[in-house]
Amino acid sequence: MAAARKLITSGDYTTTSATFADVDSSNLSITLATSGRRVLVAFSGIAFVGPTVAGNVSFDFLVDGVRQGGTEGLMILFSDGLSFGSNDIQNPSFSYLTAVLSAGIHTFKPQWRVSASTATLRASATAPTVFTAQEVQDFVSDRKLITAGVYTTSSGTFADIDAANLSITLSTGARRLLVSFSSVVFVGGFGGGNVALDLLIDGVRQGGGYGLLAIFSDLSNQNGSIQYLTPVLSAGSHTIKLQWRIDGNGATMKAGIDVPVVFGVIEVA
Repeated sequence: MAAARKLITSGDYTTTSATFADVDSSNLSITLATSGRRVLVAFSGIAFVGPTVAGNVSFDFLVDGVRQGGTEGLMILFSDGLSFGSNDIQNPSFSYLTAVLSAGIHTFKPQWRVSASTATLRASATAPTVFTAQEVQDFVSDRKLITAGVYTTSSGTFADIDAANLSITLSTGARRLLVSFSSVVFVGGFGGGNVALDLLIDGVRQGGGYGLLAIFSDLSNQNGSIQYLTPVLSAGSHTIKLQWRIDGNGATMKAGIDVPVVFGVIEVA
């Protein structure tokens, strides 16, 4: 299977662009020759806006010149450089499972934009920028892409985000499943709160009291993305769902044309 990784350990990136542009068209571009399969694209980094202005920084992926996200990309994060300067660092790391691509050559690039001032993406030995693309040898797979509606919860206990549309059932061999979930969440109301996300596999939550991911938000966009490799499952039918809960004020998950919710499951060797 084709795969590549780009690791940038020197020279921070900056942008003042209000429209999506390549982070680095030369060094953060991956071209793969694939064989009619899905590709798992992943990005890891540390970013902030400022240091004297608050704003949102958005990230997206280009696949063969086409952005995959909505008007705000696949990830949007709020950074309060006005109050905290360059210390208000945020985590824009997320993964994205493509649709099945035709056999042939495909090019992948990360893009970004900022709503105000300057956004900085760290690229150093202690805070590298990492971009990967992996052609997936899947036995069975499925993907859910939600581009309309907004999810909300006020539940203090874990509950399905969307039992109908964010549920995937696969008939597998005795193998592992790789689960990829990308979303943006925020907690409304003064004082904010914690929102926890988890995966439900055959009715069993995989995480602890705070699931697999817990995020604090005070009226700010935060990264609600998960990548999870299951233990080896028995051969047969398995159902995977997304759940969440809230401590504090109600939580909202964007699921519109600005930032889609992307949920993918792959049976892997």
